[in-house]
Amino acid sequence: MRALLAAGLVALATIPARAQPIAGEAALCRNGSTAILVEIAGLKDRAGELRVELYPDTDPEFLGDKNKLIAEGKTFRRISIPVPPTGRAVVCLGIPAPGRYSLAVIHDREADRKFDFRRDGIAFPGNPRLMLGKPPASKAWVTVPPGLNRLAVRLQYYDGFLGAGPVRHPVDE
Repeated sequence: MRALLAAGLVALATIPARAQPIAGEAALCRNGSTAILVEIAGLKDRAGELRVELYPDTDPEFLGDKNKLIAEGKTFRRISIPVPPTGRAVVCLGIPAPGRYSLAVIHDREADRKFDFRRDGIAFPGNPRLMLGKPPASKAWVTVPPGLNRLAVRLQYYDGFLGAGPVRHPVDE
């Protein structure tokens, strides 16, 4: 147990100085639980909230209705935080068990809990280039071994005919 705790604390110590304090389920990222520490870069502005969402790794369930997933006993986890006033956001998300999942990070600029592709930002593990429409679950997979896992993502925003991409001058860099 001490080795797991020490490993978790060493991993947390490697977060860049420009990062913000850990939000979400921070205690899980400090105690050796299976968790993902997500560093979110590329904010367009400081409005609204950020959501980190965990889904099953299949296309029909990825970005699916949370109530249906929960009713069927399938994986769904969400952490929502206000956009931090400075720097990058760092969010800890507890994972139910080691395995493969799909993950999405959403910058809900109006904090209305509705995704508007023309206004809001979105990111996935591996930072795939996005076109219009939902990407396949395989573009958002994250394999989570036991313990603390780190993940860096870059938000993308709708950019007309080009689909979505990172903003030129993010407010967090």
